[in-house]
Amino acid sequence: MTKVGGASDLLAVAEVARRAGDGALARRALNEARSLFPDDPAVHFAFGQDCLLKDDLDRARQAFARVVELDPTNVRAWINYGATCGEADLAEEAARALERALQLDPESRDATSNLGVLRREAGRLNEAEALSRRAIAMDPSFVFGYYNLAHCLFLAGRFEESAEQYRAGLKSDPEKTANQNARLAWALLAAGEEKEAKRELKRALERLAEDERPAFQEEAAEVLAALEAAKPGLAGLESARRMLAGRDD
Repeated sequence: MTKVGGASDLLAVAEVARRAGDGALARRALNEARSLFPDDPAVHFAFGQDCLLKDDLDRARQAFARVVELDPTNVRAWINYGATCGEADLAEEAARALERALQLDPESRDATSNLGVLRREAGRLNEAEALSRRAIAMDPSFVFGYYNLAHCLFLAGRFEESAEQYRAGLKSDPEKTANQNARLAWALLAAGEEKEAKRELKRALERLAEDERPAFQEEAAEVLAALEAAKPGLAGLESARRMLAGRDD
C-alpha cells in the first residue's frame, strides 16, 4: 500500500474500504497503520473493532488491551476489553476492566449491563439484578437490559417477573429472535401459564431459521430438563417437547 500522511489518513482509508465491502484493503490499511504508528491508541482501537467484525476475539482483546495501556481514560476501550475478556472466560480481568470503565463513567449503560452479565454468570444474582435494573433506568429503550434482567430473574426462580421482563424486551425489540420468544415461553411455563407458553413457543418455532435449529434444540432440552428437575410434574413439559419434535397435538 502506498504510504500516506498519517495515522488518520490510513484509518480513513480503512473505514472507506470497510464501508465499500473491501475487507482485505481495510485490513491492509490497518496493518500499515499499526506498523507505522505503534503508539497511537486510535490505530489499535480501529484494529480491535475490525477484529470484532471478523469475530477474531483473541486479537480484538489484545488490541483493546493495548489501547487502555496507551490511553487509560478510554471508556469504550475498557468496555470492549472487558467484553472480550469475558468471551475468553477471563472473568476476573473482565470485571476489573468494566469496573474501571464505570469509575471513568458511572453513567455508562454498556459497562453497567456487561458487569451485570458477569455477576449473573458468577451466581451473584442480587448484584446482577441491581445492575440490570440500573442499565434499564439509564436507557429505557435498551432491549438487552430487559433480556438480561429477565434471565437473572429466571435463574432466581422468579418466573412471573422474568416473563414480564421478557415481554418488555420483545415489545421494543426490532429484531426479535426465536431464542427470546422461547425464553419467554420457558418463563411462562415455569410460572404455570401453559397456554400462553405454548403460543410463545409456536412463535419461536415459526421464527427459527434452519441453521439455528441445532443450537436452539440443545438449549431447549437443557432448560426443560432443568425445569423438570426443579418442578417435577410441571404441566406442559411434554407438550413443549412434542412441539420441539414437530409432533404437537
